[in-house]
Amino acid sequence: VRDLHNQGTKIRYIMQLVSELNKKVLRKLFELLAPPELRDNACLLVLGSEGREEQVLKTDQDNALILRDGFTHPDLERITGRFTESLIEFGYPRCPGNIMVSNPYWTKSVAAFKDELFEWIVHPTPASFLQFAIFCDAAAVAGADNLLRHVKDRMYRLLSDHRSFYSQFAKSTVALETPLGFFTNLVLEKNRDELDIKKGGIFPIVHGVRSLALEYRLPQTNTVDRITMLSQRNLFQPSFGVELSEAFAYLSTLRTQAGLRKIERGLPQDNYLNPKDLNKLERELLRDSFKIVNEFKKFVAYHFKLGMIS
Repeated sequence: VRDLHNQGTKIRYIMQLVSELNKKVLRKLFELLAPPELRDNACLLVLGSEGREEQVLKTDQDNALILRDGFTHPDLERITGRFTESLIEFGYPRCPGNIMVSNPYWTKSVAAFKDELFEWIVHPTPASFLQFAIFCDAAAVAGADNLLRHVKDRMYRLLSDHRSFYSQFAKSTVALETPLGFFTNLVLEKNRDELDIKKGGIFPIVHGVRSLALEYRLPQTNTVDRITMLSQRNLFQPSFGVELSEAFAYLSTLRTQAGLRKIERGLPQDNYLNPKDLNKLERELLRDSFKIVNEFKKFVAYHFKLGMIS
């Protein structure tokens, strides 16, 4: 990642390359550990940023396994446990939220995932909104990918019957403050000289676009691909779609730069950025990106009538 970034490779291509490498590792590991009957009756998924093909620097595991209804395997627990432990050995940290195939909650049948979707959509909670967001970005990596299609078909049928869910789900887009002051000054976190670029800029774009993509039943999981498709549906002006994609790319680039800088300094990798590490032009572009984030938040709030939700 460092070499590609230093060569000027666009963040979108770095994301795609890292994602493809990760998928190949997971696919090969699954083939090595899972016997043929399991591979034929299960679908290995990557979730969250991996499902969106937006992971750059190494983060924790986010994966799941869908089993064909009626299929059981006596050695399943050992295989899924070994899968998780092998990834840890490879350098993929354990997911703090335990969103991994070794957790039975994320390894279950098509019917069980459909039941879970019913609970997430019909009886949502703050925790289930997060689980649903992670799952709806799922992408198949290995095994019988038609199993994921069956589950997502059920998801869209449930959503069409419970349209109020969209607005509740989209609320998180506007829940966090953009770190931009009244006079377009960059607002730093309390007790530190940094701002959270993910919380302040990247997440609102990702989640707002995800919410709109769900409503329009778009099959794409990648944020830029979703923006492109939403623009083609005339949801917003093509020029704004381009600006939104560019803002997302720029914020993702700065996040990667900050991460690489911290790795070089021997500091823990996080989502914080010190504006003093940027030159004047970079800071201006950061302000412009945050302005676009604010404009997008207003659009999402208007589209989903978020001002009417308590």
